[in-house]
Amino acid sequence: MTETPMDNREANQVGGIILILKRIAYSRKPVMVTVRYFLIFTAVVAGIANMRMWWQSFYTQYIFKKDFIQEYLISKSVLAGVDPYLSLPILADRFMGPLPNLVFQHPTPHPPPVALLCLPLGWLSYEHAAVVWFIFELICLSVSVAFLLRWLGVEKMVVFSSLSAFLILVWTPIAHELIYGQLTAMLFLLMVGAWQALRSGKDIRGGIFLGTAVAVKLMPWPLIIFLMLRRNWRATFAAITTTMVANVAAVTLIGFDRVSHYYLKIGSTVSGLYHAYYFNFSLWTIGWRIFDGTGSPVLGGVNAPPLFNAPAIAPFISIVVSFSMLILGLALALKVRDFDNSFGIIICLMVLVSPVAWNHYLIITLIPFVIVVKNLSLLKWPDKETYLALCIFVTFLIPPPGLHKLISLLAGNVIGHGQVQSCSFAVSLISLLPTIALLGLLWLVWRLDRPTT
Repeated sequence: MTETPMDNREANQVGGIILILKRIAYSRKPVMVTVRYFLIFTAVVAGIANMRMWWQSFYTQYIFKKDFIQEYLISKSVLAGVDPYLSLPILADRFMGPLPNLVFQHPTPHPPPVALLCLPLGWLSYEHAAVVWFIFELICLSVSVAFLLRWLGVEKMVVFSSLSAFLILVWTPIAHELIYGQLTAMLFLLMVGAWQALRSGKDIRGGIFLGTAVAVKLMPWPLIIFLMLRRNWRATFAAITTTMVANVAAVTLIGFDRVSHYYLKIGSTVSGLYHAYYFNFSLWTIGWRIFDGTGSPVLGGVNAPPLFNAPAIAPFISIVVSFSMLILGLALALKVRDFDNSFGIIICLMVLVSPVAWNHYLIITLIPFVIVVKNLSLLKWPDKETYLALCIFVTFLIPPPGLHKLISLLAGNVIGHGQVQSCSFAVSLISLLPTIALLGLLWLVWRLDRPTT
């Protein structure tokens, strides 16, 4: 069989990836040996620390602080015929009794179809359900990382296992996802499935994956708009239909009034409690930070004054910034030639324009990261773009407590965990480093569309 140009290009990019891994793993040059041992030492220390935190998250004093308690209380309330969108303290008191601590003082912000997913968990004790959910998340993450590494062309089991373990044990967003028990691990798997299906021309399957993702976490909705603009009607119809079916099923389970109450009231109300929280790095926070200051009525943290005191215009500025970024991101995604690059741009975009964006949301940016790595290998690792990619990844390695300590240092005082303290507007901008890095990643995916020419 004659080798096509595409075959040659795939072989070259895989060869470039394997070559740089071999240079790090086997080179005897003093610099590379130092880099290798530094990476191994760092990975081991970080991995042990993260595993320790995973284990501690199941201790009595921490387990009720998990985000997972929202999913558990949804399942318990549905099984008991109680409104799952009552305030979480009310539900916790009814189904779990007095708790030593409970972080959330509001209804769950998760969509009604989550009740379908989590319903079996209500038959378990909270402690057992938390362990089951942890294992489920670990499986989702492992399968997703395996698909991405296979797509990169990593075949050798030693390299494959090492990279998989590094990401799952060391990368901060994954560590936080497993500690808190959120929905992002499952969302990650669904997005990887949607991407792989759509790029292979399996539009119906890709649409079903995407629709399921939107049903359990509204964040991927820009991808449906992108598919509509590309006139991929089969994938669009499959995604919308899947989302609608999931919500209709939720209506039969919990009632139309409760489902409509969520979409008309609960979602926006709860997200509004966090729009100015200093660890929310969504673009929606920009207007509030500039014109109303930083802070949250339900979480302690760092309060910073606004740059201009005009709270009335804060929501309008946030809408303008987010909507402008949405238009720009969609335009860039439609302009690039390669579908993989388009998908990577939309992944970055959907995190940026989500009303809230937490550290564990960055897990799904592994998709644009692997796309960047492939494109860099095609260009034989150009210095500027390669260094930028490394800087972005290192920025995503910084945990929120690390940013918290840096803010404290620059503010000239010690900010205690969970205590409300103040700093200047300029210092508070440190918490937007993930926003800057995410914008950089979006730009890099667009920039590296050149290999497809």
